[in-house]
Amino acid sequence: MKTSKDSAIKTSIDNTSQRIGSFFISFGNTWSLASRNILRQRSRSFLLGLLILFASFVIVYFSQFLEGVSKNFTKNLISLASGDIYVSSKVDRKADGNLFDRDYEYFHLSPQFFDNLAKLEGFSSVSHRIEFNARIVTDSDTIPQRIMSFDPMQDSALLNNFTFTTGQMFNPGEYGIILPEDVARRYGVTVGNRVRLLAKSVNKQINLIDFIVTGIFRTNNLSAWFDTYAYIDLKAARALLDDTGTLTRLNIHLDKGAQPKAFVADLDKLLKAQGMSNNPNLEATYWADGAGFFSELTMAMQLGYVIVIVIIITMIAASLALAAVMTVIERTKEIATLGAIGATPPQIRRILVGEQILLAGAAALLGTTLAGVLFIVTSYTGIPLNTQELRGFLGSSHFYPAFNFDGFLAGMLVPLLVAFLATYIFARRASKLSIAQAMADP
Repeated sequence: MKTSKDSAIKTSIDNTSQRIGSFFISFGNTWSLASRNILRQRSRSFLLGLLILFASFVIVYFSQFLEGVSKNFTKNLISLASGDIYVSSKVDRKADGNLFDRDYEYFHLSPQFFDNLAKLEGFSSVSHRIEFNARIVTDSDTIPQRIMSFDPMQDSALLNNFTFTTGQMFNPGEYGIILPEDVARRYGVTVGNRVRLLAKSVNKQINLIDFIVTGIFRTNNLSAWFDTYAYIDLKAARALLDDTGTLTRLNIHLDKGAQPKAFVADLDKLLKAQGMSNNPNLEATYWADGAGFFSELTMAMQLGYVIVIVIIITMIAASLALAAVMTVIERTKEIATLGAIGATPPQIRRILVGEQILLAGAAALLGTTLAGVLFIVTSYTGIPLNTQELRGFLGSSHFYPAFNFDGFLAGMLVPLLVAFLATYIFARRASKLSIAQAMADP
């Protein structure tokens, strides 16, 4: 009877211990214990938190940076170089990925074509371009030069892209030329000099016309490409090429909300129906389809972002795993005590993993917040770019980040996920230690 009574008392005590343990390490108390343990190891927690904060900040702000680069570059490319859609002679897109480096064939479009173009749904405006190779003949040298011609009255976006170190833009219809500052400096050409342009006409003859240098410039956007051209008026170019209606590219801008694919289909029908037999094969190209270099640039930046994220994840994972190992070693007896008062292995794992999740969450939230504040400030003020090479690469004299929700989401979730995965394995092993084994460890 006594043995049976003692057994009942022992069972009652065990059940009470289990209930006490379950209550003590309930879900709410798990986070209370986790926060207490974080504060107990202040130096280690501070260093880990600082690392996670930095990682979250980089993930968030770098994503806004890339989004800004992409949108800024796209906007400038469309408004200055290609339009939303452009018409040109057919090209091999694999071989000619960069629309700035292509040798376009001359073509002509009838007045009726332009009348029908203006009637297409989504049409906003059109600008004419002629690009060709020529030689600038000065008193002392002959300079090979790529020429771009446009109508200053028609191309306001391109007109506003020039900053003149000396002189000014040529007037519409006059025989003026503006030169990039590095070309002018290299060959000693100044404003007011008379130069001759030597070029092959549309009819394969050689023409020579005098031009006056009206300005020396550098461009503000996409300067890596636009600073390689000298610029003349559209009518003057046609006189030099001995053809009053020739083009090499037609840039078409669409209304906001227009459907580019449908517009291209309608435009192709117009090109086929315009019925001019002396043209090369013409095609309408959506700007992204004709700018392979832009896709490569975007992919390179995205790859760089992925590499940065992988490096950050590796750093966080290694640091958290090391912290988890040290925690398990230092707190083996504490783990045994929790087991002795009734904690189950899942509850012990929850405490150990919860510490790292809590630390990572707090640090990630702070890092994401700081990145958000910096994003708001720089999206209004811009970041000045001090080198011409960087301006040309990013396509702007100032950089403006753009909102990317995925970046903010990644800044919060990546540290939490890494914290969980990096500590779970060690917490799982620690939770399976027998009480006797844990108490025996020194």
